[in-house]
Amino acid sequence: MLAITMKSVAPKHITMMQIYVAAIPYVIITFLMMVAVLFYPPLATWLPKMFE
Repeated sequence: MLAITMKSVAPKHITMMQIYVAAIPYVIITFLMMVAVLFYPPLATWLPKMFE
């Protein structure tokens, strides 16, 4: 949905493929963070524990 929004505000010469390619690093980073939390769950709770 956000990619469609980006297309609507982008200049006319920007294609949807360019928007998808630009989003790939963010998707990869998000996936790696999900895997990291899956294998090491304390990553998800260390910051809240600092405020206790």
